[in-house]
Amino acid sequence: MEKLLENDLELEQAWSHRKWLIERFGNVDYNMDMVWTDKLLKENPYNEKLWSYRFWFFKHVDDPEWPFDKLASFELHSVMNNFLYNDWHNEVAWKYMHNFTQGKDQQYVQ
Repeated sequence: MEKLLENDLELEQAWSHRKWLIERFGNVDYNMDMVWTDKLLKENPYNEKLWSYRFWFFKHVDDPEWPFDKLASFELHSVMNNFLYNDWHNEVAWKYMHNFTQGKDQQYVQ
């Protein structure tokens, strides 16, 4: 799945299938997914489907070490420092941050 998405990060069906697999079977390495999506975002920081998936992932995959409030604080800080500090006009990253500030029950606004 990762290889397919790395070849075409805009492929909506692959992102939907990845979400379905996680919902259906769980068994996902939380830290590995964070590192993987972070790597992809650094390569393509304007990919709205990738930002949307990352938000979905944080809402739906529970990790006792990362409750949503702690995660949101970490993630907002990370986005500011890694994506917006040098590229403040990245509208997709700003939308992502907006969604995090709305809380875990918020639907992703595109």
